[in-house]
Amino acid sequence: MLIEELEILAMGVNPNTGEDLPKSSVVHSIEGKRILFTLVSELKVLDSLPKKRKKRILSEAQQKALMEKNIAEDKPARSHFPWSDEELNQIENEYNLGATLSDIAKEFQRSRLAIAVQLEKLCLISIEEVEALK
Repeated sequence: MLIEELEILAMGVNPNTGEDLPKSSVVHSIEGKRILFTLVSELKVLDSLPKKRKKRILSEAQQKALMEKNIAEDKPARSHFPWSDEELNQIENEYNLGATLSDIAKEFQRSRLAIAVQLEKLCLISIEEVEALK
């Protein structure tokens, strides 16, 4: 949305009202247009990059406590554990080799929904397939 608003602004139009901005506005100057269109180009590049999240790291004691809590609550042992890049690569490979969500969930001690969410993030299944598991 920001990118589209900046593009409209760079064309000399108020993105909120759709009215032409006054000819004296900085957006009508060559430098103003250059800055806005460069910013739009840079934002499009940034928007296309994969999103990186800070990974949560659990100590061994935290992992053990969380696993015990999950099991006591009748959840998969590794429910709500952070995902490692290695695990994500493994579930992607297994899914591509034809493993079912149930098989993968059992192996990784996660729920079918947790596996489906990760597969959707990897663009291997649709959001509709994830929603069907809820």
